[in-house]
Amino acid sequence: MMHLAAVQPMLIDPTLNHLVEFIDDCELTRLMKKVLSYVADEAPHTSDPRRYLRYIYNHVTLEEAELRAVAVTTLAKIACRVPPLRKSIRVLLRRCSNDSDDEVRDRALFYSALLARRDKHLLTEMIENVTEEVKKERAQVALSSLSHLSTSAASGGGGDGSSNKSKYVEDSKAA
Repeated sequence: MMHLAAVQPMLIDPTLNHLVEFIDDCELTRLMKKVLSYVADEAPHTSDPRRYLRYIYNHVTLEEAELRAVAVTTLAKIACRVPPLRKSIRVLLRRCSNDSDDEVRDRALFYSALLARRDKHLLTEMIENVTEEVKKERAQVALSSLSHLSTSAASGGGGDGSSNKSKYVEDSKAA
């Protein structure tokens, strides 16, 4: 769906509507994080980005800490990209400032303070650019671990004992 919306911009609204409804009933944290990140990137380009705030905020109040932290960042990214929503989003972020989880609470306080400063350059630097750098770093780590796994598998040291099994089979055939 996301790939179709990228090719056909008129599909962004229906895609986002479907995805936010879908993650309301989803239990896969990784998928929900991906959708929230996508919403942060695409909601500002829709006819009414405000309509997605309720769905995002639901994840701030109803989910596990890791997902609440992502939802807080999603709100901040939308606030950065849609200035008319900043005041409403700051109210939501302030509500998160009493969260039981340190990460969620710290993000909410940090983003709320940034939004209060109304410095476009600072917002871009501390919200947009930082989240993009984190994405790049995670992609690099994932690529590195995939490279390590493929190198390890190619050399027969896949960690599953397969090279030891084949050696055992060869030894038993020779005997």
